[in-house]
Amino acid sequence: MVHDSYQVVIIGAGPAGVACARELSALEVDYVIIDPSMGGHTNIDYGVGESGQSSREWFKSVVDFPINLVRTTARSIQGFATHWEVTTQDEWCCHCQYLVIATGTKARTGGFTESENLLIGPFKPAYERDYNGKRVAILGGGDNAFEYASIALSKGASSASIFARGIRARKDLRVAAMSAGASLLLVANVDVRDMGGYIEIQDNRYDICLVMYGFERVTPDMLDGQCLPNLSELIPGNKAILIVGDAALGAVQNLEQASNSGKEAGIAIASHLKHGMETISQ
Repeated sequence: MVHDSYQVVIIGAGPAGVACARELSALEVDYVIIDPSMGGHTNIDYGVGESGQSSREWFKSVVDFPINLVRTTARSIQGFATHWEVTTQDEWCCHCQYLVIATGTKARTGGFTESENLLIGPFKPAYERDYNGKRVAILGGGDNAFEYASIALSKGASSASIFARGIRARKDLRVAAMSAGASLLLVANVDVRDMGGYIEIQDNRYDICLVMYGFERVTPDMLDGQCLPNLSELIPGNKAILIVGDAALGAVQNLEQASNSGKEAGIAIASHLKHGMETISQ
């Protein structure tokens, strides 16, 4: 197995990971990003609508430096006394002092299994679906639920029914969806049955069901339940893990928040590496 060494390994090439890399590159810190695709798994490849477009434009504006990106998936992380060891699914292995987790978020499934008629999350398959003449049910009370009600109706859906326990969506998205003809049903529990060719909800039949239950953070299994340091708790010379961007909150941030989180991590790591070297030389 090949072992490479870097001062910093960043897992995730979304806004936070790229912003961190940009800062490290400017400060001449040796790093590598591990991610199967540039832009992470939501912002570029699957991002649609207003959020997806702004993500693409943001990447075009900030990727003005040579990015050291290894297109693969991190499989395991192992901690040693002085460093971290990251192994990828294709058996590439690297060591680092600082490990930055910028793995973002994934759509909450709500316990549902995706199928031809039941789609999970506001990603490309849901956006590009043919809604013409279809009865559409949407589960969730957040921004994406109301945005996709408007999208479905604009693409010719015969109806769009939103099932939600409560409303968290922005007022402008709510107004747009309701003005377009969406209906809202506030329910404590929703009975959803995938019947193969259609979806049955509360004894009503729908052609398509979109599950828009928001997002949850994606982090390696070994980090679950651990108390990880924030930037102020880093000790120069010690190995450390930092979680940045959406993965830190378990929620989707805007581009500015996510990129600032990565930028701050990059600056802090560079500073601590410098102080660590000064301590060793004294």
